Amino acid sequence: MTNIGQKLKDARTSQGYSIPQVAAETNISPRFIQALEEEQFDTFPGDTYVIGFLKTYADYLGIDSQAIVNTFRGLRIQEQDVPVEQLLNDKPGKSNNLLFAWIFGALGFIATVVLILVLASHKSNTTAQEPVHTPVTYKFETKNLEKRLYVGDSLTINYNNENYAVILKQIDDTVLFQTPTGTRTFLLGEEGSIDLDKDNIPELYVFISDFQKNAPSVGVQVRFTANDTISISSNNAVEIAEPKPAVIPTTVSVKTSEKSGSFRTAIFTGKRSPFPFTANITFRNYAMFRYEVDRKTREEKYFRKGDLLTINATNSMIIWCSNAGAPKITILASGGQNAEIELGNPGEVSVCTLRWTQADDGTWTLGMYQLD
Repeated sequence: MTNIGQKLKDARTSQGYSIPQVAAETNISPRFIQALEEEQFDTFPGDTYVIGFLKTYADYLGIDSQAIVNTFRGLRIQEQDVPVEQLLNDKPGKSNNLLFAWIFGALGFIATVVLILVLASHKSNTTAQEPVHTPVTYKFETKNLEKRLYVGDSLTINYNNENYAVILKQIDDTVLFQTPTGTRTFLLGEEGSIDLDKDNIPELYVFISDFQKNAPSVGVQVRFTANDTISISSNNAVEIAEPKPAVIPTTVSVKTSEKSGSFRTAIFTGKRSPFPFTANITFRNYAMFRYEVDRKTREEKYFRKGDLLTINATNSMIIWCSNAGAPKITILASGGQNAEIELGNPGEVSVCTLRWTQADDGTWTLGMYQLD
């Protein structure tokens, strides 16, 4: 055991603070405070959380937080498989330095050449062995159709005596379809809709259940479902049915998969298609905060009480926070819309996502989902 935990405990007891009192004033869970004092660092999800809590706790007690963090980082270095002493030399002579530099340089050059040759050979073999996919066209002949599609595959629908095509165009970090009304992009575990005839009423619902990012050769597992106002005729063509009376739901039911997280709350709801939104965040206490926007931009920073942060997103936002009670989050959208959300209770570690989904009645919802 190092002196990290003992320093924290001595500072706390010398000032007459109890663990429950510290937990209430720092928003750090009592079990995490005890874990810090007992140096049970494996209790935390990762070292970033340990560092964040150490800073918060040390600052609260009025001791040098940077020294505490440096001690912790030194402890992690000592726990490495290779001792630090073996990485240090005893001041070798100039000639030895030149000799070692020449040897290591030659070995590095040889290793680089060998690696390039191996990668080139592997790439050549992979290219030669990868099969060429011949695009397949599927007819939509049932109420539900589930297939593993590959780039170039298409779905044809005969709707209202017109033929429409939906083509899988691209698989990278998302799945892109070419539809009669333009391109539609879907995320893993996302359900969305496709409007075939530009009447702003979706005729098809699409659910993406499986694909690997940037691996088009693996394909994508997708389920297509016809709108309730469409029926399948005896000649296997899709025809329009008698419209059902409109039902105005009292609550919005959003379909999600296990991979999308559990639905917590609806932030904005309406018939409009998805639109950009902004998160204005005021930190009420200390927290390690990480976020990812539209699966592209990812940032992480330690925030103190009174710090401000603004995040702009187009489609989705994922948030990690070491102290769920610290951030006060206001979501802003066009038209003066705004809503406040809470990540959780003080001292809790929270991971959630904000993203757009579409319900069965065509309503779009910016929802908040809790991730494991």
